[in-house]
Amino acid sequence: MVRISNLGHHASMCLRLMDTLPKALLIISFFFYIIVIIILFINNPRVSTRKREHDSFYSPRQENTKDRLGKIMKKVILAVFGIVLTTGLVCTAMAMSGTVSKGYSWRYKMTVTIETPEGLVTGSAVREMGNSTASSFIPEVGNPADVRGEAVVVDMSERGVLFALISHDSDMEFYNAFRPLWPDGGSTPEGIKFYSELPVGTKVKLQPGGYRGQPKLVTFTDMNDPKSVTPVNKHDLSGVFGQGVKLKGITFEITDEPVTRKIDDILLWLNGLNGHYLHGGMTSREAPLGLHAGNFKKGK
Repeated sequence: MVRISNLGHHASMCLRLMDTLPKALLIISFFFYIIVIIILFINNPRVSTRKREHDSFYSPRQENTKDRLGKIMKKVILAVFGIVLTTGLVCTAMAMSGTVSKGYSWRYKMTVTIETPEGLVTGSAVREMGNSTASSFIPEVGNPADVRGEAVVVDMSERGVLFALISHDSDMEFYNAFRPLWPDGGSTPEGIKFYSELPVGTKVKLQPGGYRGQPKLVTFTDMNDPKSVTPVNKHDLSGVFGQGVKLKGITFEITDEPVTRKIDDILLWLNGLNGHYLHGGMTSREAPLGLHAGNFKKGK
């Protein structure tokens, strides 16, 4: 059974879409009008009196090369003029309709807490997340966010080191964690603005969810060998790190701290990969777990 709150949300989305359509139709009409004018100019069947007189003495095959080049240049100039004019009109209409893109960014600290027989062990990393409202005729359409930063490192001493990776799905982890505060989609203009305005110190716990909403966990049997990477089951850390070790929780907190830059001191081979896969190749073929340098450090 559909909840009443969901019906209200969908009704609100429909009303906003209806309000946007007249603006979109205006922009599309401008675009279509200019294209029609260009086509009419380029395919104008009329010829000048001089051209008709010329054709009475010469066949089409004998048409002067200079005239043909001039004709082609005229079409090119008209086409370029039409494209420039159309682009200007579309940009102006977008600005008037309030759909011009606007960028936002914010930082968050991701903390992983592990329970061990020796006590709780934590690791954290500050990442920066950025997104922009779509330059679209339908403002509700959003963009995937860009996340830069590092993998979270949890050092359990003799038991080993756990890495919670960063990836192109890291934005989904963030949205999954903050879903209780904003359930209507993080990549919409409203969602982007909401997250960018969250006060420092706002903290939530990552809830169990689908694959795209959870970070991938790995470790290395040899920290000096990237090809020794080993997957870690978040539901069974004891299988890798020993009995009594388990994932206690993952939290996300809005912060103004600088983006973490320390993983190069832990994985000394990372910079040497130059962004390539862990086996040193440029493709994922035969790469351990399909991982690359960007899963441990992303962005500058």
